[in-house]
Amino acid sequence: MHPRKSYLSLNIRTGYPIDSQRIAKSEQVSKNRFHNELKLTSPDEIDTDILGWLKDAYALG
Repeated sequence: MHPRKSYLSLNIRTGYPIDSQRIAKSEQVSKNRFHNELKLTSPDEIDTDILGWLKDAYALG
């Protein structure tokens, strides 16, 4: 998580690339690890998609 002036840059690490228009950047860092960068401008943007990705990231960790 990286706070910026107008948004929060959230890096979600998963075992798969997240295929969503909400992902600003997705990078494969090893065979089974992907860094998926998401920009949040408001807490209202946190929905079931993001919660699901965070659960997957937590399970991977």
